[in-house]
Amino acid sequence: MANKPASEAISTSKDGLAGVDLSPKISSIFDAVSSDLSLPKPLSQDDIFQRSPYATGGVGAVLARTSLPDGREVVVKIQGPKPNISEPEMIKAFEAQNKSTRIHAPEVISYDAWNQQRGYEIVVMEDIKG
Repeated sequence: MANKPASEAISTSKDGLAGVDLSPKISSIFDAVSSDLSLPKPLSQDDIFQRSPYATGGVGAVLARTSLPDGREVVVKIQGPKPNISEPEMIKAFEAQNKSTRIHAPEVISYDAWNQQRGYEIVVMEDIKG
């Protein structure tokens, strides 16, 4: 897997993240994800365990825990700025290189790729404790 040129990487400068703030969209994103996954309990602000704030004051990524209808515990990651490499691609690269019998990457259960119109990507993966 080739790395993209630095010119295509996410700029973490104040200018590069101007206008990036998931905060106003979180409720509607959570409603859509809850519906798409048929969650027994809709995602809410109380399910968030991590927010990635930026120097611009905006929130660029949110991680929330919930359970699927089959009882599996999952983490829902909502990524605002377009990533240089998608989360599932990073996980596949890790799995290909991982030699450990004790450490494993989370299973990706659902992935909705980043797109310009929406302005975020969604990754649902198993919740690995520990």
